[in-house]
Amino acid sequence: MNYRKILGFIKNNQKFGKVIVGVILIIALIGIGKQFWEQKQIFDDRGTTTGIVSEYLEAGWRSDALLYEYSVKGKKYSNRVGVSRNTDKKAGEKLKKEFKVYYSKSKPELSVIDLAELEEFKTYVEFFDF
Repeated sequence: MNYRKILGFIKNNQKFGKVIVGVILIIALIGIGKQFWEQKQIFDDRGTTTGIVSEYLEAGWRSDALLYEYSVKGKKYSNRVGVSRNTDKKAGEKLKKEFKVYYSKSKPELSVIDLAELEEFKTYVEFFDF
């Protein structure tokens, strides 16, 4: 994909460019708002359990993800957290190890994992101090 052509097209078609930029901003704000709302639910009504990092997922161009599993009242849940590419060796060593997981008591599928020494590699923004 040639980004210069795309940027040139947007510059030459200013109305179209403004619409594209507006749509991108709206999508970004919706994503940030959703993430904030979910984390607020967890923070306000949190329970704590133990989770296990079960898999390292090569998710994209610059970042990957860790899949973790946890259970609440006998029901199993899984979630993922984005991590930078630099974690692959360290994360591989942490597979099957236990970490603290914070979840919403009213919606246990909403959770945040505390990765301890891997916390610095998270690409996931946390709005609250768990």
